[in-house]
Amino acid sequence: MQFDHANKKVSTMMSFLPEQLIDLDRYPIHDLQSEAGQALIKRCRQELEGMNSCVLRGFIKKEVEEQLVAEARQLAEQAFYYEKFGLNCYRTQDDPRFPKDHPRRLFYDVKEGVVAYDLFSVDSMLRRVYQWKPLADFLAQAFDKPALYPFDDPFQALNIMVISENEEEVGMGWHFDENEYTITLMMQPPEQGGEFEFVPNIRTPWDENYRAVQKVLQGDREGILQEAPEFGMLALFRGGYSLHRVAPVKGKISRLQCIATFEKEPGQKASDQSSINIYGPRIREVLQAGKKSLT
Repeated sequence: MQFDHANKKVSTMMSFLPEQLIDLDRYPIHDLQSEAGQALIKRCRQELEGMNSCVLRGFIKKEVEEQLVAEARQLAEQAFYYEKFGLNCYRTQDDPRFPKDHPRRLFYDVKEGVVAYDLFSVDSMLRRVYQWKPLADFLAQAFDKPALYPFDDPFQALNIMVISENEEEVGMGWHFDENEYTITLMMQPPEQGGEFEFVPNIRTPWDENYRAVQKVLQGDREGILQEAPEFGMLALFRGGYSLHRVAPVKGKISRLQCIATFEKEPGQKASDQSSINIYGPRIREVLQAGKKSLT
């Protein structure tokens, strides 16, 4: 039995090391120079190059599902829930220069929960996986980067995103990412829905392709690819040019997904204000308490 200082709860869950959690026989990220390791890197690069997406199902072993889902659920109890209103897929303000049915003027609302990194205990299994160097080395190779490093931010490094059923069927609406790549690990699929949907390369640096984007936003399903959520699947994604969303969740079981941030340089941090905006007033209290302890 151990006392979880971050979560203020007693935990009786068995703990595993990253090499016990990840299916290294299937995905040898600890031995990238091997023939199997090189084949894995080649696969990831080809899929990212072709569709901006690479999904590694069964990345986490099925036999540790109970322990990891229990950890994710315990963390999800502390999620900060927020609502964002009037978002478009570009995350820009309304622009009356465009027609009312233009993609830049089609808006939606978001309702979701998020668990900040400081709520993960020091001995969290998910935290250990995130900090395991072979994972960062593998991701750098997969995204064809010289190196990647865990985000050195106390709140934004590793999060759990919580999406639940609601009457308005609001989840994570259609959008493009501002960051270069996204790394997610599915912990708990919902009873129904919650699929990751995307349209690969719907726009390019030289063509916004507004007409095709508009059709998707208005309900046209042509060209949409779908990944059903499954425990233990690691997803690598480039969302800058691929329109994407999480479909509405159905049922009493929430969709729990880890979102991991890695940077191209070590020691990177986010601004305090951005963390307050994401995780709510608790962060302001944490930061103020930290400053007081230094005086």
